[in-house]
Amino acid sequence: MEENIKDNYENGDNLQENKKKRHEGKRHFILTEPLLEFRRYKGELIEQNDKYGNFYGKTPYEAARKAANSIYESKILEGKFTLNNEKMNFGLREITKYSNNEKIYKYEMTRKYLDKSIEVKLKNGESYKINFMTKIKSL
Repeated sequence: MEENIKDNYENGDNLQENKKKRHEGKRHFILTEPLLEFRRYKGELIEQNDKYGNFYGKTPYEAARKAANSIYESKILEGKFTLNNEKMNFGLREITKYSNNEKIYKYEMTRKYLDKSIEVKLKNGESYKINFMTKIKSL
């Protein structure tokens, strides 16, 4: 076990390279308002330190989908949403290196819980259920 930890420290360059590859070609966005209040960690409710969040995506819409799910999860944990057909507006600002940070992308999101959950099967035999549909519209 200790040998694995030593190997990880000695191969720190590989860890940095893997992190770079994961976000390669993606743009970096943050929320324009502090909307993330809470998060869940190991089943416990914890106050979020970074209330603006960090979202990666090749397009602003891809980052907005991730942001919408994070915002809804935070608001549900906070107790501010009734969970069905709630609308909310939010904005994203790009902070990718060498980008023009002036443009703000605005979106309206709605989450609707489905009457019947949809079961999705993966190639490896595992499956999971989808219980809601999140819609995002650019403003």
